[in-house]
Formats: sequence, C-alpha cells, structure tokens
Amino acid sequence: MILARLTFSLLILLSFSLISCRKEKAVDGYKSTHYFYSVDRSKILYDVIPSTSLESLWRQQYIELPADAATFEVLSSEFAKDKKRIFYTYKIVMNVDRKSFYWDSINELPKDRRHVYLPKTETDHLVVIKYADPKTYERVDLPISCKKWYKDRYHYFFDHEKTNANVSTMKFDSPYLPHDNRYVFYEKDGKISALSYKGELTVANEKMVYDEEQIVYIANCDSAATIIPYKDIESLRFYDNEYNTFSVDSVVYVTGLQITDNNVDAVSFEIVSFPYCKDKNQVYYKNIPIYGSDPKTFAILDDRYAKDKKHVYTRGKILQGYSSEKFVSDKWGRYPPDFNYGKDPDKKD
Repeated sequence: MILARLTFSLLILLSFSLISCRKEKAVDGYKSTHYFYSVDRSKILYDVIPSTSLESLWRQQYIELPADAATFEVLSSEFAKDKKRIFYTYKIVMNVDRKSFYWDSINELPKDRRHVYLPKTETDHLVVIKYADPKTYERVDLPISCKKWYKDRYHYFFDHEKTNANVSTMKFDSPYLPHDNRYVFYEKDGKISALSYKGELTVANEKMVYDEEQIVYIANCDSAATIIPYKDIESLRFYDNEYNTFSVDSVVYVTGLQITDNNVDAVSFEIVSFPYCKDKNQVYYKNIPIYGSDPKTFAILDDRYAKDKKHVYTRGKILQGYSSEKFVSDKWGRYPPDFNYGKDPDKKD
C-alpha cells in the first residue's frame, strides 16, 4: 500500500514536471493534462497524448481548438468551455445548454439545467441520461466498491438506467442486494434484475438476503446472483467473516457456487486459507474437491503452494514431479520450482 501511494505521488510529480518543461503552458494543470495555451497564448491546444504519459517526454500531438483563449475555462480532465462553446476533448458539443452547462465534480458527471449526460461520446452529441433530474441526480454512497447506483428525487438508476425501484422504500442495508417493498435488485449480465419476494425480507449480511422461501446471494459487484430455495433457514451457517462460504440444508456454497460432491460434510467444513477449504473427508479449492487429498496433514506453504503428506499443490492442482517430503523451502524461504532443490528424481515432469 505504501509503495503504491509512493508510486502514485511520483507519477503526479512527474506529470507536473513534464507540464512545466513544455513551452506550451497548461490552462489548468490541476484539472486536466490535455488543454494547453499556445506559446503566445492566443490559441488553445488539446494534447491527445496526456502529459502523464511517458510518451509525452519525446513528443506531443496537439490539435488546435476553435476556442476563444481569453474566455477558455477547463471544467474537468476532458471538458472545457469558452464564451460560445462547450468542448469534450477537442470536439464541440452541440446538444447542451452552454450557459448552464457545468461539471459536477462530486458525481463526476456533466450537467446543464435540463439534463444529466454521460461523460463520454464519440460524436458531437453527449448521451442524455433519460429521466434524470440534474438538480438532484447523484451517486448512491455505498461502503463497497460497487458504484453503479444513482438516484434523484423521482427514481433510482443502475449504471445510469432507470429502474422500477420505489424511491420511498428503497434500502441499501445489504449494499450488494438493495431492495424496496416489492423487489430485491441484483446485477445479471451487466443489467439490473428485480426478484419479487414473499413476506418479510431479512438481511443476513451485505451479500445475502432471504424471504420465506429462498436465499439471494451475491459474492461481489461483478458476480452473478445465486438464488437458493431452502427448507430450514436455521441451518444457515457462514464459515468466514467475508461471507464467501456458507451452507444451508447441509449444502455448502463457495462464493455462491455449490459444492456438488456427495462427500462434502457441512458440519466439519472449514476454511484453511481461502480459496482452500477442507472437511473431514477431503480438501477443496474454491468449490472443487481435490480428490485424494489428506485434510489432516494439509497445510498452506505460501500464496502459491500447499501440501499434504502425499502431494504438493498449486492453485488446487497437484504439482507433478515433486514429493511432499522433499518439498521444503531454502534459507531464503523459496520453494521449488524457484530453485532445483526438492525435485523427486523418481518422477518425471
């Protein structure tokens, strides 16, 4: 994390240093690394190659905008305006109200007094978000990485498409599976789906809700929802605090995928180190049984390797050509095949 922050800071410093080395000066380097004044400040130039790119060290590719340099104002990384026009990159946008047009920096969307727009286009017309009220349209603040829900005073939107959610009863207490008084909403194939429920809806956690007959579970933002009919909700059990593994009616699920092997034992099932799990009978990689594995001696070696008394494993598969007994690390903590120690001479690759 520290290295990532340091790298990001260095890139920011590099981008500003690259801008400062040019003869052309950025109009507003904090908002955009694309818009520049010409050397005599009489023209506006759009650099197709952003100054944060290493390629910009040796070349720039400017496009001159038909803009008034005296009134030119940068709105965001890709939007700007002057006294007569609105620009997206180097293109003039034709279908917006210039006087009221602005960049909503909190929600990262272009708006005017009439519409909310998608912040991208390949033509001279921005795409209008249908039914969105520009005064109240905003992103729903959720404690998860899913950032596709928006709302205004009239509607809820998923990925900027209007849904049939009831504004007055919509709840995000299960943020992956929001619901109103009629439906549970979940993503399917990039679109939002609505599942009606019976009776009272119970929120088990951020990834699971259930009604009187079925469970709805979703592992993360991009995964498909799993709908599970159940008999006894009292049998519901979670095996980890991330809610990746659970069982109901003695059936075990890993990230929503059922372990279909008849030997799986929900009572003794446990997580070794996700995605490795085990029960009294065998070891599992995600929802796939590792046949022939020994759960009593199974151990994780590092983020790549694991072993039991019989085999060495990598990503849930047997690593051929190595014996479990000889597969040990050297003094630097390296495991084969990073070096040649531990190779079983009796086995071939």
